Amino acid sequence: MKIIFAPQPSITPVKESNDLYVLDKDYHFTIEMKGYKRRHVIKKGFKYDGASVPLWGVFLIGLQRDGIHRAAALIHDWIYTNKGECGKHYYTKKLADKIFYKVMKYHGVKSLRAKAAYLAVKCAFWKDWER
Repeated sequence: MKIIFAPQPSITPVKESNDLYVLDKDYHFTIEMKGYKRRHVIKKGFKYDGASVPLWGVFLIGLQRDGIHRAAALIHDWIYTNKGECGKHYYTKKLADKIFYKVMKYHGVKSLRAKAAYLAVKCAFWKDWER
């Protein structure tokens, strides 16, 4: 799997909430898998909570809700919200978590932080996927 195009999205914090962001305009990203390009659009107005980092994660990993991992959190939350059914493409939880990691690396998140964040979502968010 390779991230072809995943720019940083334009988002605005939701005033009524301390932990939600809204997408300001349509967001386009492309992933290449097995030689095929998968193009996606997340529609303007999509709300998500940024990186759901528990307090211990902030100290251990050094990631906040928003930062250079913004695109990774958006794409990951969108795939989770859709339970992997993203247009004509389907992603498993395992693949969604790998995409999260790859997009973080694409945007320059250091390997140790990206790996720690990946392991956190891999191990901690089964309930979110099942809802």
